[in-house]
Amino acid sequence: MTEQRVAIVTGSAQGIGAAIARELAGDGVKVAVADLNILGAQRVAEDIGGAAKALDISDPDQVSQVVSEVVTEYGRIDILVNNAGLVPFTPWDQLDFTEWKRVFDTNVNGLFLMTKAVCAPMADRGSSDYHDNRECDRLCVGDCQYRGEGTDNSWTGIVCFPVC
Repeated sequence: MTEQRVAIVTGSAQGIGAAIARELAGDGVKVAVADLNILGAQRVAEDIGGAAKALDISDPDQVSQVVSEVVTEYGRIDILVNNAGLVPFTPWDQLDFTEWKRVFDTNVNGLFLMTKAVCAPMADRGSSDYHDNRECDRLCVGDCQYRGEGTDNSWTGIVCFPVC
């Protein structure tokens, strides 16, 4: 009998992340629904038979804790979908550094933290199913081209990030 695959989907309390979590669950994957919005994550997790995890991907301690919990609860991690991200709706000339730092910490540092945290458990299982919801393929994450929109340029902070 084949073991059930396990995924962490960040930013999955609503929208695209919730749709990805539902699709994975429909394919028989056990999904950890990870989001800052724990109530939304709980609703999605209940709908799909997954586990809700409160997670701020910009916080290294929370990232480590959630990855550890998933490995402890399910014995493995096979898939990471880095979907969480922020897009400020503040005009570029009005964007202050505090808001910019929050966006960058989530969109770039959070991607790094999540990927780094799952590398060892995924490598232990021989898994390399990593997806970043930023218009790139499995082997290169992040937006590899300049978008030209000032408030969305934190996506270009990751050019090519190898999968373990």
